Amino acid sequence: MKKLFFLLALFSLGFSKIIFAQFYIVGQDPASVKWKQLTTPNFKIIFPSGYYINANLYANTLELTHGVTLKPYLTKKPKPFTIVLHSKSTWANAMVLPAPLHGDFFEIPDQNLYPQIWQYQLSLHEYRHYAQMRKMYEGVGKGLSYIFGQAGPMALFGIFIPMWFVEGDAVYNETIHSKSGRGRLPYFSMDLKAQLLEKKIYPYDKAILGSYRSYVPDYYTLGYQLVQYGAEHYGYEMWNLALDRVARRPYLLKPFVNGLKTYTGLRKVKYYHKVMGALQSEWSAEQKKKQFSAAEYLNPAKPHRSFTSYHFPVMLPDGAVIAERTSIDDIHRFVMISPDGEETVLFTPGFDYAESLSANDSLICWNEKEYDLRWSNRDYSIIKIYNYKTKALKTLTRQTRLFAPDLSPDATKIVAVAVSVDGQNALQVLDIKTGKVIKKFSTENNLFFMTPRWSTDGQTIVATVLGKKGKSILLWNPETGNRQLVLPFGFAEINRPFKSGNNIYYTGTYDGVNNIYQLHLPANQISQITTVKYGVENGTVVNGDMLVFSDYTAEGYRIATMKLSAVKSKTEIEIKPYSFPIDSQVTKSTFVLEDTLVPDSNYRAAKYSRIKHLFNLHSWGPMAVDVNTYQTIPNLVMASQNMLGTAVSTLGYYYDINEHTGKTKFTFDYYGWYPVMGFQATYGERKQTYVNSEGLAKLATWHETNLSLHISVPLRFIKSKWISGITPKASVGQRFMKLNESQDVSFKEDQFTFLTYSLYGYHSLKRSRRDLFSKWSQRVYAVFSHTPFSANPSSVGYVSGTFTLPGFFNHHGLKLYLAKEWKKSGNYPYGDYIAIPRGYSNLSIKEMVSLKSDYAFPIAYPDWDIQSAAFLTRVYAHLFFDYALYRDNNGFNNNLGSTGIELYTNWYFLSLPVELTLGFRGSYKLSGAFVPEFLLEFSL
Repeated sequence: MKKLFFLLALFSLGFSKIIFAQFYIVGQDPASVKWKQLTTPNFKIIFPSGYYINANLYANTLELTHGVTLKPYLTKKPKPFTIVLHSKSTWANAMVLPAPLHGDFFEIPDQNLYPQIWQYQLSLHEYRHYAQMRKMYEGVGKGLSYIFGQAGPMALFGIFIPMWFVEGDAVYNETIHSKSGRGRLPYFSMDLKAQLLEKKIYPYDKAILGSYRSYVPDYYTLGYQLVQYGAEHYGYEMWNLALDRVARRPYLLKPFVNGLKTYTGLRKVKYYHKVMGALQSEWSAEQKKKQFSAAEYLNPAKPHRSFTSYHFPVMLPDGAVIAERTSIDDIHRFVMISPDGEETVLFTPGFDYAESLSANDSLICWNEKEYDLRWSNRDYSIIKIYNYKTKALKTLTRQTRLFAPDLSPDATKIVAVAVSVDGQNALQVLDIKTGKVIKKFSTENNLFFMTPRWSTDGQTIVATVLGKKGKSILLWNPETGNRQLVLPFGFAEINRPFKSGNNIYYTGTYDGVNNIYQLHLPANQISQITTVKYGVENGTVVNGDMLVFSDYTAEGYRIATMKLSAVKSKTEIEIKPYSFPIDSQVTKSTFVLEDTLVPDSNYRAAKYSRIKHLFNLHSWGPMAVDVNTYQTIPNLVMASQNMLGTAVSTLGYYYDINEHTGKTKFTFDYYGWYPVMGFQATYGERKQTYVNSEGLAKLATWHETNLSLHISVPLRFIKSKWISGITPKASVGQRFMKLNESQDVSFKEDQFTFLTYSLYGYHSLKRSRRDLFSKWSQRVYAVFSHTPFSANPSSVGYVSGTFTLPGFFNHHGLKLYLAKEWKKSGNYPYGDYIAIPRGYSNLSIKEMVSLKSDYAFPIAYPDWDIQSAAFLTRVYAHLFFDYALYRDNNGFNNNLGSTGIELYTNWYFLSLPVELTLGFRGSYKLSGAFVPEFLLEFSL
């Protein structure tokens, strides 16, 4: 019954407050983008003008792979799948959204991409999500789609199917049907391996929901292992049955678990422990067969108590190391660790891509995201240089798409990967003083370049290249133009090569673990240098003999060093594919994308009309629940959102249970222009009791029409580690009221014109996972509303500032709120904007000044679990003091104050990925009265 209640609650809350307020929107592309579309038998691809080559490659790849990707979930041909390609973003991501059901692909490959081109990867992975979601349109799910539109099957998908399966199944599909995929990447599972071998098997809820106390591998990693194990030991039909149970028998309350148990005899928690136990034994046995190489570790003098990693280590001549430090306890930092372990923060970057870091004895160079002022789907990757001796920061490029920059040994040039908005890839050499491109190199077949680095002599550049046949390593001399592929293309993962003398050092996976290998030129002899437990990254060589790298442990990456001259054996190895567990499931009949010729059909591109596709009805609902009274309300609401995410509208009938009247409401918001514009209209009957001149209670009824327009310009100024923005907004509204016949009362005015102007601004330092507040932030909000054309005008003004500052200890914070509100009473009564002291309610405010202060601090990260029922992740508290001076509508001056404590707890219930905050507030008023309150918040 618990899950049934949650299902009903989701529908209720969804159709009353959440779902039709606004479905998830990934952002907007610039208004100047001209959109095209091409249509295939099974797909509709919307793409920017000039991006046809890649759109057509998607079309051919998807048509080739769609059959195997739909199996075994769908036996009937589903509706064509719509995909929107966003080429102006530097966010390497893609997603399939269930309502409106479509895909958003962001067209920038990651610098850490495995040996599979971006289009192949997304075709196999993202379309699998579509298959999962379309499965929900069978049985009961199909019936729900008639009642609720796409929101019905979406609810089944979101409530009953765990995220570990959603992503693990997609990773399985991308791996089983290709020669690569994350299932064949040792570093994809190394964090789980380290956890199981060095720590323990976490409780199920902690493993799938995360933790504030510990680092937890994500549900991609966990999910793949659970899905792959099931497919290997029970057959893949078990997962089809689990989805089938959700779609056809959700009334079982745990339908996914029911399907899982049918095949395995185990419920999800026991199945999870069985798989983790098997992996623990398997990986432990593997390690016992190996002899690990010896390395020295550069440990900070003050060890970190929380999971902390050091990436991209660069050793300086004096033995100090510069690296990027990441942690669950802090935001990203560039740090220097001296030979004796003294750690110093050199600089705090902004939203860097964490894909490379280049440094020398005075400079640090990296690439960082530069956000567009207005358009969230257009951003840039720019190069920054910081001189940590002079404290001078230089932005070398602006509005560029440059990745993985590397300083030349003489610090006069930088090499970086350039990716154009039409998908063309190149290596560029830039002048370090001017940022101008002085050399450029690309290939005829548009290979994708990854993590280029200068050789130690500064003569050549070595980079990983990716194409349809996998990865290779390329040498390029910018002065002579000579280039050479030093390895044959293949699907074994290789990355981050570095050239020192006649040797190239790179990370390879030939033994099933990320280790460093040496490629000796010109004979192209390959030798294994390291043999580690879990995996290494970012190897470099100093002075021809000192190898510096990051070595993974259960507490994060540690900086390690090894003398090459001390390596006992450099036995030449033969490159051959490593056999991963999934390979035993690949048979002669298994479809493998790289073994199949992708068609080269040229699909016709046509103009995509924004106007014709402005409305896209996707969900509707016949009822909702009032979240304040929990009473069922007969409503009928329809929701529309276009595929570009620029137009959101609703049309519905809403019943007022207090007045026993109803109204029709239409809303429309358009985000596709520089200003955001919106319109709202409501029409319906109203009722209200009044006392006539004879002292008798009478009922007045009238029809009311409300019209409003609003315009706003949401601007963001995200610079370095600071997140800033400002949104000016103006709106105009008109209300018309017409009394029904036979009324012995009249309105003072039967129509009002409302004007509202507001300004919202914010400036905030980015936060770590554990921070309760940003350490430094400022938010200001000012609004003024009035009825200027009324015979007796009304108005309300409000201005506030909210500020956060660091507390006495890490993750402690102080928040201050200062606000003023003033009103002019007329024929229209305005509500309040101002926050009043805690413990008070129902105030009649004419003018108020309010001060609120909170000191917040964490108490514990208990990770307390009641199996599949409740999971407590954090306990924290606020000490507060509030004070206000106000004048009421009768002209009396008053002062209010309260102090007290708020105790908060963060929970997950029934293993659902919805964090609930349950709390208690105890307020002591100045009068001495004590006011207890219970608090409830939730976030998706």
